Amino acid sequence: DEELQGLVLLDDYQCFACHQRGVALSNIPPKQAPSLAWASGKIDPSYIERYIADPLHVKPGTTMPDMMASLNEVERRAAAQQITHYLVSLGTTVFERQALDSTAAMRGREQFHSVGCVACHSPRDATGVELLQDDSVPLGTLAQKYNLDGLVAFLENPHAVRPSGRMPNMQLSH
Repeated sequence: DEELQGLVLLDDYQCFACHQRGVALSNIPPKQAPSLAWASGKIDPSYIERYIADPLHVKPGTTMPDMMASLNEVERRAAAQQITHYLVSLGTTVFERQALDSTAAMRGREQFHSVGCVACHSPRDATGVELLQDDSVPLGTLAQKYNLDGLVAFLENPHAVRPSGRMPNMQLSH
């Protein structure tokens, strides 16, 4: 119903972080932010910096607000760089790109379309182009974001980084 949909959106966008809940409290647990320490060594620092500087452009559809909208371009880039350095310092692993195994990638494509990913994310054509962009949760360009080990770790245990459980744990094995 529309009221429940409204409550879900209020929680998704964390409106209650700044605005009073009022009389009707939501029974939906609030969405928790992703674990920032998890990203170190798994997500490309240049992606983190771009995302912090302009989240809505880097990942259309994200619920991350543009917190630096009031800064000019130079200030925005400097702040994003400093925050990125801090986030990377939270971990001990250095980010490295890894070569992809084309045979494993083809098996992964089959898994993406068979284990339930397409319930939320757009199915892809043979070249990887999303077929239902308007009706799905955008993934963005994953190759720009994760290294292979990082994406594998996320898919094996998405709740380690996204504790709200919006991304279901599909019980995938290595």
